[in-house]
Amino acid sequence: MTIFYNAIIYPLELLIEFFFIFFDKSFDDYGLAIIGISIVVNFLTLPLYHVAETLQRKERDTRIRLAPGIARIKAAFKGDEQYMILSTFYRQNHYHPAYALRSSVSLLIQVPFFIAAYQFLSNLVQLQGKSFFFIPNLGAPDGMLQVGSVALNVLPLVMTVINVIAGMIYTKGFPLRDKLQLYGMALLFLVLLYESPAGLVFYWTLNNVFSLGKNIFYKLKRPLPVLYILATATTLGLTAAIWIIHPTLSLANRIIFISGCLVIVFLPFILNFFRCIYSQFLVGLAEQTKQRNTIFLLSATLLFLIHGIVVPANLLSSSTIEFSFTGTVHNPLSYIATNATIFFGVWIIWPLFIYAIAKKATKATISLFLCLLSLTALANLFLFTGEYGIVSTLLQFENPSLLDATPVMMLLPLLVTLLLIVALLFLVKYKKTPLLCSLLTILVLGSFFSGVVSVITIHREYTEYAENLALADEGIDDTNEIQPVFNFSKQGKNVLFIFLDRAISSYLPFILEDIPELQEQLEGFVYYPNTVSFGNNTLHGVPAMMGGYEYTPDEINKRSNEKLVDKHNESLLVMPKLFMDAGYSVTITNPPYSNYKWEADYTPFKEYPAMKVMHHHGKFSVRYKKEHQDVLEWDVAYESDIIKKRLPIFSIFKTSFPMIRRTLYEEGRYFQKEEKPQFTDSF
Repeated sequence: MTIFYNAIIYPLELLIEFFFIFFDKSFDDYGLAIIGISIVVNFLTLPLYHVAETLQRKERDTRIRLAPGIARIKAAFKGDEQYMILSTFYRQNHYHPAYALRSSVSLLIQVPFFIAAYQFLSNLVQLQGKSFFFIPNLGAPDGMLQVGSVALNVLPLVMTVINVIAGMIYTKGFPLRDKLQLYGMALLFLVLLYESPAGLVFYWTLNNVFSLGKNIFYKLKRPLPVLYILATATTLGLTAAIWIIHPTLSLANRIIFISGCLVIVFLPFILNFFRCIYSQFLVGLAEQTKQRNTIFLLSATLLFLIHGIVVPANLLSSSTIEFSFTGTVHNPLSYIATNATIFFGVWIIWPLFIYAIAKKATKATISLFLCLLSLTALANLFLFTGEYGIVSTLLQFENPSLLDATPVMMLLPLLVTLLLIVALLFLVKYKKTPLLCSLLTILVLGSFFSGVVSVITIHREYTEYAENLALADEGIDDTNEIQPVFNFSKQGKNVLFIFLDRAISSYLPFILEDIPELQEQLEGFVYYPNTVSFGNNTLHGVPAMMGGYEYTPDEINKRSNEKLVDKHNESLLVMPKLFMDAGYSVTITNPPYSNYKWEADYTPFKEYPAMKVMHHHGKFSVRYKKEHQDVLEWDVAYESDIIKKRLPIFSIFKTSFPMIRRTLYEEGRYFQKEEKPQFTDSF
C-alpha cells in the first residue's frame, strides 16, 4: 500500500502542498491558501474532467441506444443462448460490456485528488486554532450549530447540499442509474468528512462550488468565453495583489509572475498558435501510432530515470556515509527507492492515464511535449549545473545566495530550449522520428547505466561503512549504555587536544567567563590562543592541525610523488605516535576524514593496536535528545522523513531552469510545510 500511495497519491499531495505554501506565502492566510489550492487544482483538472465527461456521455448514449435491443433479447432468450446472442449483438454494434467502466472515469480522477487533499489537510498542524471568517478553527470540526448540548458541524451539510444541487443540474435528463451514482457519492462524502477538520471540509466544499459552476457553464450557449474572462480576471487580481503585498520580490520571481499571468491573459492566442503548429508539423505524427507511442514511452521513461534515480543517486553517492544511518533509515538506497516510486507515478502512471484517454491530436502533442521536457531536463542538469557550494544532508545549501542566476544563466537555457523546440518540430515535419527515437533510446540507456553505477557505488560504500562501524565495536545501536571514553590520570600528565569543526578558538575565553563552573573543570589545562587553520575545509585544514608545519598545503604539495590520502593518513598519526612513544595512553575519537572516508575508517591506525580509536559521532547527542524529549520534542525519524520529503523537489530543482531554482529552493524548505524545530545539528 505504501508503494501504491507513493506512486498514485503522493505526487498529487506534493502538488497540493506546493500551491498551499505558495498562496500562504503570498497572503499569509491559511483560509486564502485553501481557496487558492481549490482554484488551481480545479483548473488543472478541468481538461481531464472534460475528456472523462466526453467518454461518459458516449457510454451513456450507447447504453440508451442499445437498451431496447438488449431488453428484447433478455425477454426472448435464457442461459447460454442469451449470452451468445447478446455477445453477437454487442459485437455488431461495436460495443463491449467492459466499456461501462468509462462511466466511472471522472470518479477515478476524483478519488486520488480527494485522498491527497485528505492526507495533507487532515495532518496539517498549522491549521490548529486558526480561524477564517465564520470558521472558528480550521484544524477541527466546525461545530458551528449548537443544539442543546450537541454541536453540529454545518460545513459538511452545506457541502452536501451544494453537491446535490450540482448533481441535479448535471444529471438532468439522465437515466436513474447515473443520478443514483452521483447522489450516493454525495452521501458518502458527507459520512467521510463529517468529523474531519473544517479546513478539509472547506476545501471540498469549494470544489463542489466549482463543480456547480462548471455544470452551469455547460448549460450556457458559449461557456468558454465566460470561463476565459473569469480566469483572466482572477489571474490579474491575484498577480496585482501579490505584487502589492510583496514589493521586494526578486527579478526572477517577477519574471515568473509576469510570465504566468501573460500565459492566462493571452491563452486564446497561444491556443491558436499551437493549432497552427499542429497543422504544420504534428499532423503526420498523430497518424503514426507506433512512432508516436515510442516517443511518448521513451520520453516518459527518460524523465523517470533522471528524476527518480540519476539525480538522487548522484547526490547520495557523493557522500554515502553522510546519508547512512540518518533517522530511521540505515541504507541510503531506501531514499532512492522511495524517490523512484514517486516519479514512477509522476512520469509513467499519470501520463499513461492521460495519454490513454486523449485523442490522437492530443497524444501527438503530449509525446512531443514530454520529449522536449526530457531533453530540457538533461540540458539543465548537465550543461547548466551551477556552482552552489556545499549541500547538507537536509538538502540545504551553505550559501543560498549562490542560487541567484546571472543574466547569462537566465537567457542561455531558454535559448537552448528554443533551439530544441525548432529541432524537434523539423524532425517530426520531415519524418525523421526514427532518428529521434534512436536518440531517446541512447539517452535512456545512458541514464539507466549512470544510475546503476551510482547505486552500486552507494551499496558498496554503505556496506564498507557498516563493516567499519562493526569493527570499531560501536555498531549502529544508539540505545547502548554510554561508557567513559577518556580516562585521565590523577598522578601523571593529561593532554587533551580538542579539534572542533567550524569552532572559533577566540570564543573560548568568553565562554569560560560566562560559565565559571566550566572554568573550574578545565583548571590546569593550557589554552593556546594563537592557532589558525591553513584552510576552510577538512582537506586543507586537518593535516597541519594534526601533524604540524610539515603538513601545510605547501609542504604536502612538495611531495608530489605520493598519494594525497597517504599524506593525510600520515598526518593523523603524528601526534598519537609521539605521545605513545613518550609513554602516554592514547585515545582518539572520530579522526577527521581518516583514509578519506567521512567517518569510521581507521585503516591508518591498524598498525598500532595500542592506540584506542573509537567512533562516537551522534552517540551523545542521540542520548541527550532522548532524555530531553519533553523539551526538544525530538523524533528519531525526523531527519530521514525530511530527506524523503525534500528529495523529489530537489530532483526537479536540479533539472529546472537556473532562473527559478532560488524560488523552488524557498529558503531551504522546497515549498513544503515547516516541520517542528526538533532537529539538532550533530556537530
